[in-house]
Amino acid sequence: MKNVLLPILLVLFSLLTLNAQWEHANGGKTLPDSTAINGLYANGSSLYAGTAKGVYISTNNGDSWLSKNSGLKGIDVYSFLVVDNTILAGTSSGIYTSADNGSSWVSKPSGMNGESVNNFLKIGNLIFIGTSGGIFSSGDNGNNWTTANNGITDPGFTEIYALAMKGSAIFAGTSAGLYVSTDNGSSWYLRNQGLDITSIYSLIVSKKGLFISGENFDEGVYYSTDYGNTWVQKNSGLFPAKDAHYSLIAVGDSVLAGGNKTGVYMTADNGDTWNPFVDGLSAWILLNDLQFTKNDNYVFVSSKGESGFCNVWRRSLQYSAPEPTITGVYSVCYNNIYNYSTTQIQNYVYKWNITGGNIIGTNILSSVKVQWTSANTGNLHVVVTNSLTGDSGTCSQNITINKLPVPVINGKQCTIRGCSEDYTTKITQGSIYKWCVSSGTINGADSLYTVNITWAHTDSGSVKLIETNANACIDSVSMTVELLPDAVNDLIIKNNSFSIFPNPADENLTIEINNNKNENYIEILDLLGTTVLDYYSHAQIQTINIGTLAKGVYFIRIGDQTKMLVKE
Repeated sequence: MKNVLLPILLVLFSLLTLNAQWEHANGGKTLPDSTAINGLYANGSSLYAGTAKGVYISTNNGDSWLSKNSGLKGIDVYSFLVVDNTILAGTSSGIYTSADNGSSWVSKPSGMNGESVNNFLKIGNLIFIGTSGGIFSSGDNGNNWTTANNGITDPGFTEIYALAMKGSAIFAGTSAGLYVSTDNGSSWYLRNQGLDITSIYSLIVSKKGLFISGENFDEGVYYSTDYGNTWVQKNSGLFPAKDAHYSLIAVGDSVLAGGNKTGVYMTADNGDTWNPFVDGLSAWILLNDLQFTKNDNYVFVSSKGESGFCNVWRRSLQYSAPEPTITGVYSVCYNNIYNYSTTQIQNYVYKWNITGGNIIGTNILSSVKVQWTSANTGNLHVVVTNSLTGDSGTCSQNITINKLPVPVINGKQCTIRGCSEDYTTKITQGSIYKWCVSSGTINGADSLYTVNITWAHTDSGSVKLIETNANACIDSVSMTVELLPDAVNDLIIKNNSFSIFPNPADENLTIEINNNKNENYIEILDLLGTTVLDYYSHAQIQTINIGTLAKGVYFIRIGDQTKMLVKE
């Protein structure tokens, strides 16, 4: 017979403080170390430990214990249930009850054959027990028992390790697999589809589904969201995975798993990941068959353990609702990406929301990456939930979204190789400038609103301006400069015989001629010297449409005088 107690948590497990950890609760060894704990149960201010030596009771959270064994000599105790003022104890010899808080015990064998009682489940006025020989029920607070095994194969040889209820369905984890009843225990049917295990060691109902663990050491934990119709193995993070059987407890939105010589683990994501929960749990590698319970002040864990080691621990449940804060940059630059975070605490669940931008990646961790894309203002909001209690706290942070600078570069886009040219930008109060150049050399300072560049002897170069405004927002602009060979310079004769504007030009070009001739022949040539447009002008000021020309560099020739034109 396997000694097992289905852990039952009567109230929600509250937020653990960051400093809380497991501490001894064996009352200065008033509960002897050598005593193997078969089951632990809390009811109000009383804590019950079922052992091979009967019952121990503590009324002060484990600071001290008293042996309460009158009538229980030589009987192993596995499980408990309190109904009104009566304590029911499941033992290796059936049901015993006490009406005086454990001072004396009386056997209640009516309807039973001395089966070992592993667990209790109370539904309304009915009490169900899982035993070494099937399921029994009582409608009179445990005074009389009847079998409730209809549909269970060989109930006399089927051990019931766990009982739980979800909705109107009762689930029984047995040595023959998972049984389900939808008629309050009147009949049962197997539901083992998709399970690689047939002996169910522990069974609990969480908020979103069912968890089970196998009896054997290589079966691990399984999870179902459809009342056991399908199952998924959930061992990620359990150590060693699939190498121990686990007692399970649904705790708010989370599940605790007490492993065989693996300590305590917790999941807040329905078993997708498990994390150790053993700080302060001394010699946990030696602890066997962990069992859990809780009262208003502490959560308790017990073990069959090893001789010489503590067998009951407690962990404080002093708590408060989450009070998150948001760390990050609150005055940001448009379209830039920033990281934000709140304090990461085990068993907390996070959800971020945003206005005025986009979340890059996931929004369910303690940190988030945000790109701000709106003008002027945005808002970042996080909800932090204690997955064990459902308590949540929120924090909302307004964000100032600053405009980027708009740098511009004024200067020649076409010049002669080796020439020095000036380039400028508009002056903006509070801005800082940084000039960069390729295929050229900056003469003097590179951090003013203007810069002088000597261009190299290459086909082209570029000048870049990086502007940082008063809000520390940065943007840049670049200009490509075409560098003409020295031979072209021979075509360009500096003179005042005519002028052209605007230059660069797009659609219309105005030519002002200063030679006092009545007629002038005007040519526009490309870089190869081919005439692409020509006109006869009889006016001193002539406007020419150049919209048909492709973008690039051209030359305007009037007589023996030539000027360079940039077509945009």
